[in-house]
Amino acid sequence: MSDQAMRMLHALRGELDEVTRLIAGLHARLAENATSRPPEESELRLLWDRRDALVGRVGALVAEQILAGHTVTVAGAAESAASAPAPTPVAPSPVAVVSRRRIVPVSSAPVPETESMDRTRLAEFLTELGSPEPARSIDGFLETYERLRYAATHCNRWLDVPPKAQRHLVGAVVAWLRDLQDSNDDFGRPLREPQIVGLISRLSHWSRENRPGWVNGLARGATPDGASWRQDTLYHIEALQGLLTPPRASSVDPLERLRHALLTSAPDWEAQLDAAISAGLSQTDPALVELFVHRPELLDNGKYFALLERIFERTENDEGMHHLHETIDFVPVGWSWMGYTRGQHALLLGGEPSATVAGALKEAFELAKVTWDPADARRKGPIVRRIASGAVDLVLFLADSADASLEDPVDQACIDADVNMVVVPHGNGIRQVRGAIEDELEPFNDEDLLLEERPPA
Repeated sequence: MSDQAMRMLHALRGELDEVTRLIAGLHARLAENATSRPPEESELRLLWDRRDALVGRVGALVAEQILAGHTVTVAGAAESAASAPAPTPVAPSPVAVVSRRRIVPVSSAPVPETESMDRTRLAEFLTELGSPEPARSIDGFLETYERLRYAATHCNRWLDVPPKAQRHLVGAVVAWLRDLQDSNDDFGRPLREPQIVGLISRLSHWSRENRPGWVNGLARGATPDGASWRQDTLYHIEALQGLLTPPRASSVDPLERLRHALLTSAPDWEAQLDAAISAGLSQTDPALVELFVHRPELLDNGKYFALLERIFERTENDEGMHHLHETIDFVPVGWSWMGYTRGQHALLLGGEPSATVAGALKEAFELAKVTWDPADARRKGPIVRRIASGAVDLVLFLADSADASLEDPVDQACIDADVNMVVVPHGNGIRQVRGAIEDELEPFNDEDLLLEERPPA
């Protein structure tokens, strides 16, 4: 390369480094405040345009020198050619080439593929996101928001993992934020709309700049890919968990053998299922869930509880599959709260009585009897008298369908009659009732259960 061209290249390199430094500074400021808007974003767009122009000039200069027959070596960290008699050989520069939104160093190694990456960093991000279980209280709701806010405002760290992992990280946080947006009213709107929308906008800008791949949920008015935003969240979380485990070649053949056994009604299908799991196939693997989504009645809940729970997640918002809930037992063997329900008479308050749902609850929780009252305001007297009579052992108050004015008098009646009352915030299924009981009642220890089951002297 000619001396004049070398001096021009170093001048452009210096200007390009300065623009890159300014862009990094603006990113840091935007990360500190997810809702930040102009002037930062307007300035950032100007810097992107300026950087693209500079890179274009570098490319044109290099092409011109190559066509002229010169050998081109891009150097960084060298002293300016203007003050040196000849170019000084230095290590290859990381300057070079571009996309619309970021400079890609030519001398640096590409981001490793998932198979060879250090999974410690991805595991750290997953740990920070926390459990995808739905919030059951306003404190849990706000705690979930804080975890997602931290993840969204520190998303530049995601550049440490491959684009496939980045895409699922963005997808998980965005779908989770959309789920919080839908649930905000249920908890009395503790979050202002801009608090959630600002974080989604922040991730949208980050995705446009770093291009991990298309992610649903970033566009205004987006709808979930699955039956709900919660299902989309679980999909991305499971995909990230799958990336943490190196693929096992041995898990493919057992799965195929299991599929064949189920299709042919072979008597050894359970042995094939156990073999697939022993070979490393997770009970939450989407392929395994798909195999049993229409066959949940085959599965023993103590042995395959994780698989049954994933089937529930897969079908809970699909009306066409709602009948499957009636065949699935989601109370694990050895459940520590069974002492509150086994052999007891439960009174459900709220909603439209359903013999099917009542039967499923009775079987799952080993209840002796289930009585269901719609619990409108006119039923206050009969309900309170029923509780006071000692005819019931457990009251399940379905908060999203019972008349809210009944909660206090029912609670007082339960206190007076020494009856346990559990408020179920949402729904009336086995999973929702189990979660509410676990939240509100202390678990029985082994000695409690032994005393309860011991016959009287």
